[in-house]
Amino acid sequence: MHRLRCRHSMMQIKARRRTGDSAVHVEFRSGDISQLGFDDATFDGVTCERVFQHLDTPDAALAELVRVTRPGGRIVVIDTDWGMHAIHGADPHLTSRAVECWASNAANGWSGRRLPGLFVDAGMREPVVVAETFTTTDARRPLGPPFTTMAAVAERAGALSADEARSWLAQLADAAAHGQFFWAVTMFAVAGSHPSPA
Repeated sequence: MHRLRCRHSMMQIKARRRTGDSAVHVEFRSGDISQLGFDDATFDGVTCERVFQHLDTPDAALAELVRVTRPGGRIVVIDTDWGMHAIHGADPHLTSRAVECWASNAANGWSGRRLPGLFVDAGMREPVVVAETFTTTDARRPLGPPFTTMAAVAERAGALSADEARSWLAQLADAAAHGQFFWAVTMFAVAGSHPSPA
């Protein structure tokens, strides 16, 4: 069975480490998801994780995944929806502005919710959709990405002033130090079968 897994480059590095001692033959290649260097119908199945959120043209990427998958083969795309945040520990107005800016400044920040429609547009009827919400109260989370990155993006975009960005991060850190921090973000996995020719 031939399977293709598409991953963001950082994920590929981690995957390479994990498969170092595996008895299963795994080959890693870098490339453009909208122009994969494989023949039509090469793979029995394709899995793509946390890539579509970085794409300006996710429909073109899915079309390419369909192209390299054999008729009847399975395609699974997993991605985050950055518009579906629940963050507790800081001023809700600052949080709302930071979240909105983060989702709208990503290439495809609302990727998760868009996937089922993309699958239908690609000819895969009644895709299977699974949503899973990641939650944490880990006090270390507000001290690094994505929160520090969110604050920086919001400041650059003018959604938060420099003082507001610093205050937002400080409020989250203080909440975390007192056991009051909470974060939840939702990811979607969408699966469908390659549309077989009529």
